[in-house]
Amino acid sequence: MLTKGGVALARTTLNQKVDVLPNGTKEQIRGKIGRGESISGISEGLGQEYVVVQSFCWREGILPWTGAKNYVTRRLNRLRQTRRQSDREQLVNEIKEKVDYIYYAAKELTRQKEKAKKSLEPGD
Repeated sequence: MLTKGGVALARTTLNQKVDVLPNGTKEQIRGKIGRGESISGISEGLGQEYVVVQSFCWREGILPWTGAKNYVTRRLNRLRQTRRQSDREQLVNEIKEKVDYIYYAAKELTRQKEKAKKSLEPGD
């Protein structure tokens, strides 16, 4: 345990910081990610550390669109260089999972956009 001047200092791990995020903050992060906001924008807007928001997103299996795109791009580049079939199959499965995520996120965003558009139309 670390001490400073004889006083014990407790270190809070990143996982502990993610664990103690309030449920309301977690819901806000999920919603903002679903609307395509970046992790840096979310962390600034909510007054949270970038790494805490990022870790929460990874734990939940949610990524901002640019994060998912970068993830897929890196996996595709690695796939090109991978020789073993089992490694290639694993990379293909990881890529498929993120492409599916992007598809469903885009579908949900389109649904939300249409709902907002209808709510703004004048009544008949």
